[in-house]
Amino acid sequence: MLNHEYQTLVRDEIKATRTQATRRGDDELSVADLDSMKYLLSLIKETLRFHSIVPAIKCKSKRDDVIPLSTATTTKKGEIVTDVSIPAGQKFIISILTYNRLKSVWGDDADVWRPERFIDGSVKQGIKYAISRLTKYHQ
Repeated sequence: MLNHEYQTLVRDEIKATRTQATRRGDDELSVADLDSMKYLLSLIKETLRFHSIVPAIKCKSKRDDVIPLSTATTTKKGEIVTDVSIPAGQKFIISILTYNRLKSVWGDDADVWRPERFIDGSVKQGIKYAISRLTKYHQ
């Protein structure tokens, strides 16, 4: 699905940023220029979320640990689980593709490519923490 309106926003933002760089005498965009382009950055972030270049991460725990679950879950036996114990040496896989489509994280439109989510504040602040917490096991 093409998003012509968003493409126009990004093109206009790039043109405006290049004009500003030219006015100050620069032939190329600076890192600060690139960081200032909110539509371009949100397009990149959303595209990488929606079409992850890494589908999953294979991990092996370095030590015993307990990972808290963001929401409790009930097992088939009816037990309520609020965390997962992982012994040292345990191998497991973190599915980036699944995480990037979780409605509990990204909203009801998690299956929709919508870069505005990174501009309008609908992305939860805890996402960075969750990813860094899980990837500490990556080897």
